[in-house]
Amino acid sequence: MIQQEEATRQAKERFKNREQQREANANQLKELNQGGNFDWTQIETVSRLAQRAKRLGLFEMANALINDPKDEQTGRRVFERILDVNNLINASFLTEGAQKSRAVGRIRIPLGTNARLGTGFMVSPRVMMTNNHVLKSRADASKGVIELDFFERENGDTGPVIRFRFEPELFFITDVNLDFTLVAVEPVNVDGASIEDRGWFPLIGPSGKAVVGERVSIIQHPDGKPQKVALHDNRIVDIDVKDHFIHYKTDTMGGSSGSPVLNIQWDLVALHHATSGNNNEGVRISSIVTRLREIMENSFSGARINRTMLNDLLDSQSPPPSPPQHSGPGTMAYQESAPRFNADGTATWVVPVNITLGVGQLPGGRIAPSAIASAPVQGSGMEDPLFNEAMQALERSDQKEYYNEEEDFEVCTEYYPDFKDLDGTQLYTALSDLLSRTHTTTLSYKRARWNHLYPWIDRRDGESRELRGIYSDKVFDALEIIRQESVAESRREAMIQERIQHESLGPVDEAFLEELEASHPFNCEHSVPQSWFNKRKQPKTDLHHLFTSEWGCNSFRGNRAFFDFNTEAFREDCGASEKSKFEPKHGKGAVARATLYFLLRYPGDIADTSKEMPRDRLATLIRWSNENEVTLWEKHRNAEIQKVQGNRNPLIDFPELADKIDFDPGFA
Repeated sequence: MIQQEEATRQAKERFKNREQQREANANQLKELNQGGNFDWTQIETVSRLAQRAKRLGLFEMANALINDPKDEQTGRRVFERILDVNNLINASFLTEGAQKSRAVGRIRIPLGTNARLGTGFMVSPRVMMTNNHVLKSRADASKGVIELDFFERENGDTGPVIRFRFEPELFFITDVNLDFTLVAVEPVNVDGASIEDRGWFPLIGPSGKAVVGERVSIIQHPDGKPQKVALHDNRIVDIDVKDHFIHYKTDTMGGSSGSPVLNIQWDLVALHHATSGNNNEGVRISSIVTRLREIMENSFSGARINRTMLNDLLDSQSPPPSPPQHSGPGTMAYQESAPRFNADGTATWVVPVNITLGVGQLPGGRIAPSAIASAPVQGSGMEDPLFNEAMQALERSDQKEYYNEEEDFEVCTEYYPDFKDLDGTQLYTALSDLLSRTHTTTLSYKRARWNHLYPWIDRRDGESRELRGIYSDKVFDALEIIRQESVAESRREAMIQERIQHESLGPVDEAFLEELEASHPFNCEHSVPQSWFNKRKQPKTDLHHLFTSEWGCNSFRGNRAFFDFNTEAFREDCGASEKSKFEPKHGKGAVARATLYFLLRYPGDIADTSKEMPRDRLATLIRWSNENEVTLWEKHRNAEIQKVQGNRNPLIDFPELADKIDFDPGFA
């Protein structure tokens, strides 16, 4: 109680110190509403305003602001557009909020005959966040529980409540200054319910998830009572970018401590922690993420911090929560036809449509890439739910260190056994077993591309979102590739449904599905073609041999094995190709090492035939590997892929092994 009173006292002091700034903010917003002399630079920074615009899908406006931050009219238009979007509430806002509320619960800590109450919410599949003054110590947490689905139903009942115990011995971090606590939650409770099914709010690090003047919502358990929502009519009145706190006006009570403060997209903006009348204060999530990264960097291996869980927490992604089991405030029944909330504030309903394929077809019934790529991302009617996950992964990647050579050397040393005295065959056997044994995670193909390859693993540097076509070396933007693939996926599903409904268009067979995949504006290139291993899931999604490529180069290569024409006069930007042979114009070293990895990881999947890879092509791969040094980009890829799927490519760590390993056992 003393800590809570101190937090309130400090908040009041900050309210008082920022009083003039809040008045200035209010005056500026009044000028904006009345068409007066609005100076947005008095209340926001360029970087935060641009970041917020991007989060809302206003990419062109954000780029215009970044390119010319001194243009007052550009800044004004961006600010107006953000607030306009924020005013457009669609039915899906409530639907998504109902789903999100399933990750928020009441914290209950027994204290003799009484109990300390507060609010908490999940921020990863296993970790919950609340205030330090709610959950102060491991000892408190060991006695506490989070109670979910504690809300009043239509008949007045407030049950059944689902309880999960805390596991502070597994993970516990608390910070008095920023007033936050993070604690592990048991994965499955005594009744067999899974905490992961509740969903979670990811910790998005970059500042700019909300700007002054925007509305926020708070899901809370005021005074320990059933769940309530201070919905939308709560404006941010001040953000001190030099400090860790955000101020907003809304209705909360004591038990609201530890509640999530959320923007119109239900992104986590702040952790609510103090109330003074109608003035409320939250701890900025960007400040909490910064503090967690400091803890991660400064903690040593023997510290009482589960570094794996902390790393997962900082890199968590938010899947759509499982459909609720009951209806009522906070758990609205889920329906497949519910609208989806788009980044620009509009809603999308999935409705039956008829699409004529003739416009998008080439002679002979082939599907043109323009038929896939021409549709807008918004309003397609089939926006992929993984798109927002990919956007979050992209933004998190902007804050990551690209490659740490010293750290990777330590990881590499720990990963490999001593194989200096092994002969070529023994080397193959030992490495093949190691790569298979440590390949612990298999992703879906879409997650491998959208959540990992494009946002981070295939980036060429840490300063930009630059990707390059593996064969053409053409530059692409990661954001644009993800957006285009999202469009392609939506159109693909529409075309499949059209064929199902209209048999005269032809069957939905393997040939049709392959044609659709080839028609994507971008393709994820497999250095070992999928047809060689019958599109089995694990090798299909193995990130070590997946590379960014445009559809033209992917199609030009086909399923031809690598070959050296010994020519500089390439016939296409992608390389040279004829019959069963393909020589890339760029990326020879990378694809050679990726193919050699595949021979180690999947023995017998590459056949010694003219339709796959004749054994005499092995010498070409080894020569390409030797002649092209391992790049920083490949080292970055190797280190990050291990973090995702568990294993490494030894040809990148020790390129000299290409001449020492006997790869013959890798052929069927």
